[in-house]
Amino acid sequence: MKTKNIISALMGAIILGGMSYSCSEVTKIEAEKQEPPVISGFAPTQGKAGDEIKVWGDNLGHVTKAAIGGVESKIKYRLTDDTIVVTPVFTSKSGKITLTNSFGQADSEESFTMLYPAPKVTTVPAEGKAGDEILLRGENLDFITEVKFGDATGEITYRTSKEMKVLIPMNVKNGKVNLKCSYINNGVSTDETVKNDFNAIKLTPDFDAIKKAEGDEGTKITFTGSNLHLVDKIVVSNADGSYKVEIEDFSKAENSITITLPEIEGDSKDVSIKAVYYTSMEEKITDSFIIKGVKFYSYKNVTLGARGTDYPAFFNAETGQGFSPCDLAAMGPLKDNDKFHFYVADSGSATEFVFGNPNNGGGLIKSFTCNGKTLADLIGAASGMGGKKIVKFKLITDEGVKAKIAAGDVEGYFSDTESIIAQLGKPDIKNFKDTDHWGKTSDGNIDGTPTIFLAEYDGDDIETAKVLKIGFIKVISSNRPEAGSYPKKKASVTFDCYFQKD
Repeated sequence: MKTKNIISALMGAIILGGMSYSCSEVTKIEAEKQEPPVISGFAPTQGKAGDEIKVWGDNLGHVTKAAIGGVESKIKYRLTDDTIVVTPVFTSKSGKITLTNSFGQADSEESFTMLYPAPKVTTVPAEGKAGDEILLRGENLDFITEVKFGDATGEITYRTSKEMKVLIPMNVKNGKVNLKCSYINNGVSTDETVKNDFNAIKLTPDFDAIKKAEGDEGTKITFTGSNLHLVDKIVVSNADGSYKVEIEDFSKAENSITITLPEIEGDSKDVSIKAVYYTSMEEKITDSFIIKGVKFYSYKNVTLGARGTDYPAFFNAETGQGFSPCDLAAMGPLKDNDKFHFYVADSGSATEFVFGNPNNGGGLIKSFTCNGKTLADLIGAASGMGGKKIVKFKLITDEGVKAKIAAGDVEGYFSDTESIIAQLGKPDIKNFKDTDHWGKTSDGNIDGTPTIFLAEYDGDDIETAKVLKIGFIKVISSNRPEAGSYPKKKASVTFDCYFQKD
């Protein structure tokens, strides 16, 4: 037993000694890793940009930077702690390989020789349009770093060793230009002319004569011609420079441009209209165009729907914008909301359909829903569910007035608003209900196409409040099911709207 104990003790000591030695070796290895890199060798000893160079040595697992000839290159792989793969870039130079980690750097004893294959372009098209893409063919094209058309630099969109695609720049000079390709030779950019008579075709916009040199502010006008897709913006200005508007938001195609005529002050303004293309070049459209000031906004065939439809329900009579309940929910408290002039809704037990006054809309507006939640929940009923604007309505029964509004002949009414108020009376209906105010047809049915007079007030008492603006609604058609049919939350109405401008 004593002999066995001695043997066991000896074996334990050997094992412990082995473990102690093993741990010390690990500690030693770890310590060696926390040192600058050491380069023992590399292969191959020469190559071009993009070639792989295997470098071996010690402490290479945590190398953070590689350079060839003093120019930073790419670290492609860290294979092991003693092997790393780097690749030279176009700007790399012949020279020693340098590796760096957080504890220092090391240089190779030998130098790497950079090879600079000269690109050779063999196929070049004779001409091309600014903005078009051309195809070059040849050898070593992947070493080309820049393509210039005269003084303008093209964009390289695709390249291999055999093919390259280049966008002809928009700022190229029109006509014959030198086509040059650049590549790097030992750190120096080298240019080579591959075609000295490349025909750069720079198209210019060409506008047709204007048939009607006038239009109302806020309306759309279309100019026709060729190459109009090149236009960046439209500039509208008068002779003395006191009025100038730059229009960048417009629709354009190769043969047409449609803009919205800007607003002016006064009854009319004589302006010139120019097109700007290629950033700073200009093309005259007309020297004399009359923009006529308008006294009212006009919006045709607007459709609004109650809470059970997919139509917007809230309407801005100045901008023509329609808003959904979710749009309204995103605008914050309704008491601060002045973005809509009226809305449509089903009333009460869904047996009435109304044009509503925003300021008096608490009971109706709160029932609209957005993503399953009512506006009362989303906006907060405690803050008040009425909008800021005060707009009231009146049914027009005067057949002459109705006929003029139906024909769109309304300018006279906005020229003398006091007389139309005196003729028709002040609008005084808070919520214009179909069953109460739309009137009856000769056969006793509810009139589905009323003409409505509306006014925006600066207060709620129409006896003392000032009329700020007036307008008209001419209903074209309506889908208003009778009570007992199906809920009027499915109702909708299509109308023309005219509203006074500031």
